[in-house]
Amino acid sequence: EDAHVIGLYWARDEGAISASDKTYGGLCRALPQSILESPEECVNDTWHRGWDAMPPQPRSLRAFFAAITRNLSLNCWRKSRAGGWMFVSAE
Repeated sequence: EDAHVIGLYWARDEGAISASDKTYGGLCRALPQSILESPEECVNDTWHRGWDAMPPQPRSLRAFFAAITRNLSLNCWRKSRAGGWMFVSAE
């Protein structure tokens, strides 16, 4: 099934998004749930990143999407916490 999904991405078939969500949506929603209030945004961004960066033959499509989701989640979390910090130069 992964080969089919990868083929959809390479063919630029929008069905790749729904096929990815059907197969890996549960995983990609579970990963950011413990650190973000709204994980759905990260899931949507995961499919977009997958669309832009799909390798020809990923070793594991599951790991590919999980890594994207994890990185997006951590970036969102960092941004949400960075608002109160200010850099002050020692000079």
